[in-house]
Amino acid sequence: MRLVRRVLGSMALGVVLSVSRCGGEARADELPGPVVPAQATGAAYALDAVPREIPEGRMKCPKFETKRYLGTQIFYSSPIFVHAAFVDKLVAFDALVRQVAIEVYGRPPRGLHHLGGTLCETLNGQRRFGEHAFGNAIDVDKFEFAPLGPGEALPKGLPAALEKGFTVALSWHFFSKTEVGRVHARFLNRLALRLVADKTLFRTVLGPGYGDHWNHFHLDAAPARFVFVLASKEAAQ
Repeated sequence: MRLVRRVLGSMALGVVLSVSRCGGEARADELPGPVVPAQATGAAYALDAVPREIPEGRMKCPKFETKRYLGTQIFYSSPIFVHAAFVDKLVAFDALVRQVAIEVYGRPPRGLHHLGGTLCETLNGQRRFGEHAFGNAIDVDKFEFAPLGPGEALPKGLPAALEKGFTVALSWHFFSKTEVGRVHARFLNRLALRLVADKTLFRTVLGPGYGDHWNHFHLDAAPARFVFVLASKEAAQ
């Protein structure tokens, strides 16, 4: 497995890029505070053996039982319908988002906005299904935060404006340089690096810097590991 880094200006990490079969490795720079353990991706997963190739002839979408999920520790803005095996991934993702949000903002998000789970689609025009076709993926673009509640306090040094409610969107804030925007960039970049570091959660992590993923994270549990997101260790501090 090769790890490719690109540098934009003076900012190192730039791009974390890795491609491998299950059992390969990828890593993200370490951050202060708790980091989800990074382990091998070789553990068996329910959808690993499902063929992704589309047989010749008229395309027929995969059939499977979907599960309706509205979040556990975080409320989803709308239900997401995914494969039953993927629900555990979302539960763990909710916990990770909550952890990073508390580190950065002193409170968890009130809500998460997604762009869908199950969608019968091919992979870049190939005769091959993408993970959304199996309900094995989620696209996340925004997080909603309520005003500070009783017993909650902003971490030291944060702008007072963050005591109120706000929205954090990848399209607006991943590279933001304003006073408040830098805090949102810290949250998004730190979350991206933690997602890359945990090889047991999602095998694919795509985000700003990769094609049309400038406004969302694409997270899935495909058989192959592929990571590409323009996440900066400096911005995550």
